[in-house]
Amino acid sequence: MQDISTPKGAHAALIPYWLGAATVAVVVTINVFFGGMRGTVWVNIFQTLLFLSFGAIAVAVISHALPGGFGDYMAKIAHNPKTSYLVTRERMSPQYF
Repeated sequence: MQDISTPKGAHAALIPYWLGAATVAVVVTINVFFGGMRGTVWVNIFQTLLFLSFGAIAVAVISHALPGGFGDYMAKIAHNPKTSYLVTRERMSPQYF
């Protein structure tokens, strides 16, 4: 299995799993100990904002890189009989929708 810390072609990770898990556990413990539950909430708020921001950036970059743009790509999917159901509700009952 390829790890983030495993270089291509290498068999062992640069950072062992136990060290990564211990680092996360220590950081979370210190954060809760010194910041309390209020600090934990603020960290979660900041983390959520980062995830949403980077997610929006990823969607924008990927859709911009599609040939012809996002609208053209969706139009191609809609006009192909094999994939048109992916962008419509033709195979979905009103109750399920």
